[in-house]
Amino acid sequence: MCWKHMCFKAQIDWKRMHWNGSVRGEGFTLLEVLVSMAILAVVITAVYEAFVSNVGSVKAARQGEQVNQTARIVLERLSQDLICAVVDSPKKPEKVKLGMVCEDREEEGHAADRIDFTSFSHVNGLGAGPATDLCEIGYSMEKDPDGEGFILYRRDSAPPDDDLLNGGRRFQLARNVGGLNFRFEDAEEQDVDSWDTFAGEKKGVLPCLVTIELTVLDDEGKGHFFVTSIHPALSPARGGE
Repeated sequence: MCWKHMCFKAQIDWKRMHWNGSVRGEGFTLLEVLVSMAILAVVITAVYEAFVSNVGSVKAARQGEQVNQTARIVLERLSQDLICAVVDSPKKPEKVKLGMVCEDREEEGHAADRIDFTSFSHVNGLGAGPATDLCEIGYSMEKDPDGEGFILYRRDSAPPDDDLLNGGRRFQLARNVGGLNFRFEDAEEQDVDSWDTFAGEKKGVLPCLVTIELTVLDDEGKGHFFVTSIHPALSPARGGE
C-alpha cells in the first residue's frame, strides 16, 4: 500500500468516526424530542390552570366586594330612614299626611315591594328645599332595561304634604337588585307582609319591627341574600312590654 493510499484511508476512517461519534452524539432522537414536548405541554398546562384559577379567585373576590358594598349602602340607608319613621305629630298641619304604606308586590316572580312613609331622615341636597328633617320617603323598584334585576330608587320630599305617595326628588340608590321584601311585626308579635297606617287595625300605628330582605345580583346573575331587622324608635312596645 502506497503512502497516498494510506493517507486517504485514514482520512475516510476519521470522517466516519467523527460522524458516528461526535456529530451523532450531540443530536436528539425522535423519542427524546417527543418526551421533551410532552413534559413541556404538562408544565404549560399546569401553569395555565394556576393562572386561570388565580384570575377566577380575584374576579370572585371583586364581585363579592361589590355585592357586599351594594347591600351595605341599601340596608344602612333603609335602616336609618325606618328608625326615624313617624306617623303622628301634635303640631302637624291639618292637610299634611304622616304615615306608612307598604305594598306587597312581585314582578316576574321576584319580590319588588314598595314602601312610602314619613320620617325625620331628610337628605338635604345642594341648595334644595327648606331646612327640615321631617319628610316623605319612598322606596320602589323598576326593571333594569339595560341589565338583569331591578333598579332601586329612593324618593325624598320635604316638607311632607297631603300626598304621601308622590312628590319630591327621586334618585337611583342601587342597581343589580334581585329582590326587596318587607315584613312587619305588630304589638301582638303577628307577622304581616304589608302595612297601612291610614286604614284598618294598623291605623295611626307604626310596626314594632320591620324586617328587610334584600337580594343583590353579581355579574353572573347569581343572587346573594341579605336580611336585617329595624325597630322604629316611635313604635309601640311588643307583647305588652
